[in-house]
Amino acid sequence: MLRKMSTAPGDATIMTGSRAHASPAAAVPPHPVMDGYYRDAAGKRPFLRDIFDATAGDYDKVERVLALGTGPWHRRRELPQDAQQRRPGA
Repeated sequence: MLRKMSTAPGDATIMTGSRAHASPAAAVPPHPVMDGYYRDAAGKRPFLRDIFDATAGDYDKVERVLALGTGPWHRRRELPQDAQQRRPGA
């Protein structure tokens, strides 16, 4: 169930509940260059890729712990049945 939250005039509409997506108008600008991690804007992408690559192997384990094991239940509940049947390995 989606619910519209009240917003100030000029703000983007925010929807809460399942299947909610952030409005493009509510996007946050990127952070400034982080000198302690990379030197310039061109260094941001490789820095983030390295972080992702280093942590991707543990993502499922961390997600299971943080979500208290509810991930598979939530996906079964939220995904349309045809999408579940098209999953690789299903």
